Amino acid sequence: MTVTVVGVRTTRIACSVLLMTGLAACGSDGSESPAETTPVTEAVVATTLAAVAATPTPAPVSYSNCDEVKAAGAAPIHSGDPGYSTDLDRDGDGIACET
Repeated sequence: MTVTVVGVRTTRIACSVLLMTGLAACGSDGSESPAETTPVTEAVVATTLAAVAATPTPAPVSYSNCDEVKAAGAAPIHSGDPGYSTDLDRDGDGIACET
């Protein structure tokens, strides 16, 4: 899928960024929908993409043991949450440091 934004053809990633920021719309089936696409300038696209690229990623979190988790106020930690480790999950249920 591509979206034409003031003569600039952008990729699916750019379309997603524009969708998230409310600057453009795509068809509900994921295809380009010119009737729904809001025209924006190339400068807005560039600024939006630059802002997304500049967004810092959170630093990885890790804990040596459950005492550290509890001291940080992060207990319990669920699988997929920052700092979760199978080493901290004694019963393997996907929840670490639950007690």
